Amino acid sequence: MICKNCGATNQDDFNYCCKCGLKLEKTEDIKIPNDTELPSDNSQNSRQSLPFLRIIPGFRSNTFWKMLVATTVYIIFAVALISPTMKTSSQSNEQTTATAFYQQIDALKRNGNIDKAKKVYSDMNAKYPNSPETTKAKNLLFGTEALTQQQKEEIAKEEQRKAEEEKRKAEESQKQKEQQEQAKKNKLQSIIRVSKVFTSDPNSAGGVDFSVIWQNTSDKVIKYIDFTVVPYNAVNDTVKCTIRRSSESTGRVTGPVNPKQWYGEGYRWSNAWYNNTIVRAELIGVRVEYMDGTVENISRGDIKSVTY
Repeated sequence: MICKNCGATNQDDFNYCCKCGLKLEKTEDIKIPNDTELPSDNSQNSRQSLPFLRIIPGFRSNTFWKMLVATTVYIIFAVALISPTMKTSSQSNEQTTATAFYQQIDALKRNGNIDKAKKVYSDMNAKYPNSPETTKAKNLLFGTEALTQQQKEEIAKEEQRKAEEEKRKAEESQKQKEQQEQAKKNKLQSIIRVSKVFTSDPNSAGGVDFSVIWQNTSDKVIKYIDFTVVPYNAVNDTVKCTIRRSSESTGRVTGPVNPKQWYGEGYRWSNAWYNNTIVRAELIGVRVEYMDGTVENISRGDIKSVTY
């Protein structure tokens, strides 16, 4: 006979349960269906613990695989609950220990034991490198407030030395730049010198001529030289030729033009533009080709170096 209270098996002639002592009712034995029985070697223990387990979800049916799944879920759930608490406890303990290190360092520094304080800081930094207390300890030992007056003066002198060094380097850089610019200017002036660029008055058709007075300042004979100019009106706006629809005009001189020779007096390029508003022209480019085949180009940005 099976006890309805604890599930223990009793002999049929027992009036009270041999395990829990509850009075037995004369009914048919309670049997667990085959599909919910545990393996034979554990069946007796499972039946005996069944009343307690039946109140836990996953154990109520007494099915082995359900109980296994439920046990796994409960373990995971328990770990998830305990883990944050353990982590918080660990962080709190670390912070407390780091604070103790900081207090020790502070006390050592106050007593003048700087070397020992630094040794303690080294240990602290090895154990708690990311702790705010470690940062505070570093500032305490190595920050400005930890320096003596002599050290502060030495740092100030070093900073002044660095500032003077930077100033010296800047001056040298500027001097070198000026020297490079002067060398470039000297080279350009050893090619040609332009003394004057001018235009004629518009003719009856609106045609405007231009002229360039210049000198071959090189020691070589010039074969060809091209001057590119643009015209301006009275309010300094660039204007275009009304026929060619272009502002730029290039005039060529065919040599030979000997070294140091001046050229251009009485020479003009006729009808370079057709526009009766033109009052002046500006040189924007020069190309020089020598008899030996070498070529020199002077860009718009360098024209001022050869115009003097």
